[in-house]
Amino acid sequence: MQFYRVCGLSVASDIALPGLIAGSAESAPQVTIRRGPVPENLPGASASGPTWQVAGQQFLMRIPDIARFLLDEGRDIVFAPESDATEADIPIFILGTVFGILLHQREQIVLHASAVRVNGRAVLFCGSATARVISSSVAGRRAKSSASRNTVSVSRLIDEFEVAPGSAAPRSRPFSTSWLNMARLRSIRRLLHRFGQIDNHSRLLLAEAVAYLAAARLALVFVPFPLLARRLGSFVPATDARVSQVRTQAAVDQVRLAEAVSWAVTRAARYLPFKAVCLPQAMAARLMLKRRGVRSVMHFGAAKGAGKPLDAHAWLDAAGVEVTGYPVNENFAEIACFV
Repeated sequence: MQFYRVCGLSVASDIALPGLIAGSAESAPQVTIRRGPVPENLPGASASGPTWQVAGQQFLMRIPDIARFLLDEGRDIVFAPESDATEADIPIFILGTVFGILLHQREQIVLHASAVRVNGRAVLFCGSATARVISSSVAGRRAKSSASRNTVSVSRLIDEFEVAPGSAAPRSRPFSTSWLNMARLRSIRRLLHRFGQIDNHSRLLLAEAVAYLAAARLALVFVPFPLLARRLGSFVPATDARVSQVRTQAAVDQVRLAEAVSWAVTRAARYLPFKAVCLPQAMAARLMLKRRGVRSVMHFGAAKGAGKPLDAHAWLDAAGVEVTGYPVNENFAEIACFV
């Protein structure tokens, strides 16, 4: 076990938690963090969401591809890593969301703030663009404070509030930046690991999708759309007979090609370093399908909400398959298509 001080609490953990205040093993810990079995569901859950469940004093949370966490009465955190997770992935979430939930179980207020002791009182600096100064002498109560630049917890005592630092001494910007870079590197490593697990045909298809998405993005930036439209096909109204022909079910091999291109384009678009939204996706998929002899139809729609500017959307069908841009919001009215 390793021992720390977090938000004024003594913590015993069987996983290293970098950047925390060192603690001692002299007294029983107030919080224990350990690896162990974690259920996929909580019996009798009173509230739930896509990745969490609550049942009494227990909170179950799943971070996809990382771990499941079970928090019990603000005292115990049990985690079960998932298959793609490494030992270095877990602490990032324990020190963030997971410990924040545990502090809420203990009825403590969690703030992302800098805390400074001023004349025996704690002053908290919160906010993103413009710092807001919050004095913790709420309703005339005094406060104790340790200086901190990260997460702090605020506990209400009998006649005062106490502010406790969430991590070690003031962090400089280079430390925060290096931590962020480490998280990004781990994310890239996981992506490369998954990329290595798929078959060669799928890898080539993903690489092709990346190339076409990049080409589509550059074309939209540098090529006038009227010139670009000539390369995309015939611009026809949505009522054109060719549109309904393309949307009907085709031969099995064409359906499989359309599904494969849909998978490659939508998956590649998630991880590119630039925004590949509906139109670049539709353009890339259309060109990939054209290379394979599969006809497609690119739809254009527009919607105007109350007090909003005109919003546009593009989506693509081929061989009866919804390739990109789906689901389409019912507020979008189809204007025209490329066939």
